[in-house]
Amino acid sequence: MSIVSLEFSDSSWQLNETHFSALNVLVGVSGTGKTRTLNALRMLRRVGLKGARNVPSFFWKMQFSIEGHSYQWKGEIQSKSEETIWSDRSHWNDEKQNENAIFLNEYIKKDGVMLVERDHSTGVFLFKDAVLPTLKWTESAITLLADESDLKPLQNTLQCIVSSDESPMWYFSFSPFPHFIGESLSELQSATQLPLVVRAKELQDRYSDRFNEIKSDFIDTFPFVEDVRIVSVQEYFPQKKNTPFDIWTIAVKERDVQEWIAGNDLSTGMLRTLKLFLELALVPKGTLFLIDEFENSLGINCLPQVADIVNRRQGDIQFILTSHHPYVINNIPWTAWKLVTRQGSVVTIRNASEIPALQTSSSLDRFYLLINTPEYQEGIL
Repeated sequence: MSIVSLEFSDSSWQLNETHFSALNVLVGVSGTGKTRTLNALRMLRRVGLKGARNVPSFFWKMQFSIEGHSYQWKGEIQSKSEETIWSDRSHWNDEKQNENAIFLNEYIKKDGVMLVERDHSTGVFLFKDAVLPTLKWTESAITLLADESDLKPLQNTLQCIVSSDESPMWYFSFSPFPHFIGESLSELQSATQLPLVVRAKELQDRYSDRFNEIKSDFIDTFPFVEDVRIVSVQEYFPQKKNTPFDIWTIAVKERDVQEWIAGNDLSTGMLRTLKLFLELALVPKGTLFLIDEFENSLGINCLPQVADIVNRRQGDIQFILTSHHPYVINNIPWTAWKLVTRQGSVVTIRNASEIPALQTSSSLDRFYLLINTPEYQEGIL
């Protein structure tokens, strides 16, 4: 699957229709809307799968390519004011919270044919022209009709939007540990409901060649590292045991150092690099992988290896990244760059290949050509 285009607007900003390819690096000065674009995708994943509770009002239109079919999903969510949502904390666990936001309207097309048409103002809910009974307006049609074969691919697609910025405490899991019962690596990659460290443990135990590739990449990045494992805290770090439960955690062995280092004692850069390596090995084909500020918390020595893995997996994973770092930008094909600019509250994203100054055979660094173009320097108007 892939996201072909996105249009989004709320009370504070508007994203003009933007088209995406397999690999997309959003570049531009700070404040233009790069992170907001990723947040819009996260928001749409959330409302599509978990409903519209406690979200602000917004409009969206998305185009997908799924298994040779074209899907369009668009709609509008209407909410109480954000002030009400965020200040009225006494009702967060009350049934009244369900009224905070609703799907005002929602439309889904497959290959140009309307599948879903619903409008809260009229109370009409149509599926393939059949009138449905009143269903929860807080839930998306994708969730309400998830068992319908024509809509199941959309639900699967939203589940495959993965953000590397989520789950910061990813490197341990308490027992009793969840178990993976699949029979193949592809099934393990698709078991995204399991914590990352649990899937990494299964990768280590069942698919050691693949795990050793990750370990090799990590050691190439940090040459002072000798070994990496997913281990039992009770076995490797008994002095750290402070609960009656065992814990699986990342453990790193450095050269000429006798003791192993537990995940929570590793540097932020080492943890984030290893997390990216594991995520990129363990997400299924068809994933849309979001990384905001690619270089954040990564040392310069980490960037070559991570950028190389991104380039390796771009054939079966769609990437939308943001970055300011010249190394990252220059080591991803310039045809994947997308320049983000903002005029007032309106954000526009366009392909770098459309910028005349970059249409050159010059050996000059294209990143420096980019940041000196009028298109880049106008940034925010």
